[in-house]
Amino acid sequence: AVVGYFESTDMNIGNAIANNRAKDAILMKLNSSGEYEWSAVIGGTQDDYAYSLCEDDSQNLIVTGGYFSTTLNFSGTTNTLTNLGDMDGYVASFSSIVAFNWAQNLGSTNQTLGVQAVDVAVVNGNYAVAVNYWGTLFVDSEKTASIANAGNQDSALVFYSSNGTYQKNIRVSGAGNDDIRGITLDSDGNMVVYGNRTNSTTTL
Repeated sequence: AVVGYFESTDMNIGNAIANNRAKDAILMKLNSSGEYEWSAVIGGTQDDYAYSLCEDDSQNLIVTGGYFSTTLNFSGTTNTLTNLGDMDGYVASFSSIVAFNWAQNLGSTNQTLGVQAVDVAVVNGNYAVAVNYWGTLFVDSEKTASIANAGNQDSALVFYSSNGTYQKNIRVSGAGNDDIRGITLDSDGNMVVYGNRTNSTTTL
């Protein structure tokens, strides 16, 4: 499977895929020969993106990205997410046969600078999402859990269970800007996180 985004009114890759307007995110499943099987469009009326993808042991596909649309739609379903202001992030789960499982919004109180969910990895059966954000970060669609901000751009690892329930977070913050770029796992299953910072001291 692959993720990305497209701006064409109609994209044809084995099947015609309609665009809502502007840029839409897309999740596309290919077989072992690289042939198209199915796709899911994630988008609204403004620019929306998918950045990262991972697959768990049950063959669920977990997608992360960011969106500017007021409402983010998931094709083939009535499920939506609501943007809190500027760019919000999201994490969404689909089954191996394109069925929508769940989605969570990652939104900020900062109305000028937003949130990006840049990477995701399966860690001990849960999902670790790498997020860069300004302002207070709400880590679930109901806004029942949040992460504070040290002043500029902070980063966090936000953990969700396999059914999308928020579990915990690890904040990466300092007086300057912090920017997680990705997550990888070593041969022992330990999580390795990499990125940039402009701080003399970063707190974990």
